[in-house]
Amino acid sequence: KVKFRMGSPISVDHKNKSVKLDSSEVLDFDYLIVALGSATNDFGIKGVAENSLGMKTVNEALNIRSEIMRRFEDLCRFEDDTKFSIAVVGGGPTGVEMAGAIAELKRGPLTSDSKDAAKNIDVYLIEAGQRVLPSLSPKLSARTKKDLEKLGVTVLTNAAVKEVKPRQIVFADGTSI
Repeated sequence: KVKFRMGSPISVDHKNKSVKLDSSEVLDFDYLIVALGSATNDFGIKGVAENSLGMKTVNEALNIRSEIMRRFEDLCRFEDDTKFSIAVVGGGPTGVEMAGAIAELKRGPLTSDSKDAAKNIDVYLIEAGQRVLPSLSPKLSARTKKDLEKLGVTVLTNAAVKEVKPRQIVFADGTSI
C-alpha cells in the first residue's frame, strides 16, 4: 500500500500525519519518506562536469532535448556533410533507453523534417563493461545491442571513458571519438 507522488511539499503536518503539495493535494501518511533526488556521478572523469549533460532531473532531461533540437536546427543550415554526434555514456537501463529514444527521434521526426541533416547525426552508446545491461541476462544484453544497432546506434563496449573534451571523448586505451 505505497503511494508515490512527485511534487513539491508546501507543508508537513506531523501531528495529523499529512503533507500538502504544491498542487494543493493533501496526502495522509503513516510513514513519510522524503526523497530529495540525486546528482550525476562523474566518477572523477576529467571534463565530465564541464562538457556533458546529466540527466537526474526533469529539467536536465528537457535541457538534453533542447540541446539536441538546437544542434539539429544548426545542422539543417549547413549544406555540407557536417556531422553531429551524440554520445550516451553508460549502458545500463537508462543509457540504453536514452540512446534508443535519440535514435528513434533521428529516424522519425528529424528525418521527416530534414532527411539530409538527420543522416549526418551519429548516435553512440558507450559502456565500460563487456556488455550493455550487465545486470540482466547475457541473452537479453545481446538482443538489446542488436536492436540498438538496427536503430542506427553505434554500441561501444569495453570502452572506459578517460576524459571528456568539448568535442571529443577520450578512452582509457587512447582511442577517441
